[in-house]
Amino acid sequence: MTLSLIAAIDLNNAIGLDGDQLIYISQDLRHFKEVTMGCPVIMGRKTNLALPKRCLPGRRNIVLSRSLSYAPQAEGVEVVHSADEALRLVASEPRVFVIGGEQVYRVFMPMADELVLTVIHESFPKADAFFPAINGWKSVYRSEIYVDPRSGVSFHYETFARA
Repeated sequence: MTLSLIAAIDLNNAIGLDGDQLIYISQDLRHFKEVTMGCPVIMGRKTNLALPKRCLPGRRNIVLSRSLSYAPQAEGVEVVHSADEALRLVASEPRVFVIGGEQVYRVFMPMADELVLTVIHESFPKADAFFPAINGWKSVYRSEIYVDPRSGVSFHYETFARA
């Protein structure tokens, strides 16, 4: 199994503000859907609650929550209470994505095989959630630079593997 962390980060590794993404970039949302479609996704409770439908269609949705009383907010969502439990559920899958948030990325970073990042060429000084430091990783793919027509923000995609 390849365990991939997928995130959109700014120049300071910020990923969120007030329980939401830093910015919505339609091309990046399409990219996220294309890359993760058909694969299990592991997320934290807050990320799950931030999803419009509380579930990502076409993917097995697994929510990691410390709360033993947390109940899924959508049909088909599975709740687990440890990283080991989540990984046992998807052990036979070829590729699994961890989709956030900050605490969940920190738990899975030591176990991850790759990082699939959208690097936003901006800084969001009010951000309050951050992706872990990218130390001990090697860039294996870097896309061209794109510009979001709606916001004017530039970004690129970059994939890292363990060095």
